[in-house]
Amino acid sequence: KWLSFVTTSSKQGAKWPLLEETLWLWTQGTLGAEMDLNDKILQRKAIQFAEILKIENFKGSLGWIANFKE
Repeated sequence: KWLSFVTTSSKQGAKWPLLEETLWLWTQGTLGAEMDLNDKILQRKAIQFAEILKIENFKGSLGWIANFKE
């Protein structure tokens, strides 16, 4: 299980740093509340945050989720 996230917004070349930081903060709250978290949940939440942040052309692919978790 991947419990230790590193903010990807600090990675060089992050395409959507605000989205990544928002999702990272949300995951910290989720993990702190001991809620279940998997790729599909992350994907849905990332897409939801992208809509709120008015980010166009964000697909939230499982590949993007995998990179987010690194």
